[in-house]
Amino acid sequence: MEERSRYRPVLVLAPGMWLAGGTWVLAQVDMEGSGFTLKNYKTYLNCAVGTREDMLTDEEHQAFVCAGQTMNSPMTSIIILADQEGPLEIRLNIGEQSHPHNRIPVAIRIDKHSPVSRTAYWNSINRVAVIPDQDLARSLLDELATGWRVVIRVGLAQGHIELHGSAAAIADFRSRIRP
Repeated sequence: MEERSRYRPVLVLAPGMWLAGGTWVLAQVDMEGSGFTLKNYKTYLNCAVGTREDMLTDEEHQAFVCAGQTMNSPMTSIIILADQEGPLEIRLNIGEQSHPHNRIPVAIRIDKHSPVSRTAYWNSINRVAVIPDQDLARSLLDELATGWRVVIRVGLAQGHIELHGSAAAIADFRSRIRP
């Protein structure tokens, strides 16, 4: 019996480590997309920051992402892309969705704050909802840095992300977008 209990921590930690690694591989794919590469990538628990480079134009955008996946829910991510002037757009992704229309309802709720609802553009190639709203992006960065959890709805799909590491990732992100 004692022999068995010695390996229990490994059996409990291994699936969690596997899920965390898988989450970041999927989040990195979300940030890269087709025709883009990712460099200067740094992770902060459930969040990360990197430089997204267009392989055709060499144009660079800073990217902030928080992502998560639990056993019974799809991969969920929130990404904020920015150039040197500041936030450009918000991207929301929940699993492998497809939608027939180019506009889709989305909602974001951080902790117990009021939900923010918008109509986003559906990018069918990358399967993400895109909100080009700089003011909302700045507001979300402030709330994500101090929050514990974000719940996201894209169309009818809903997921959540624990915001472990968001404050450090957002501090890094902000330092990258300031000249």
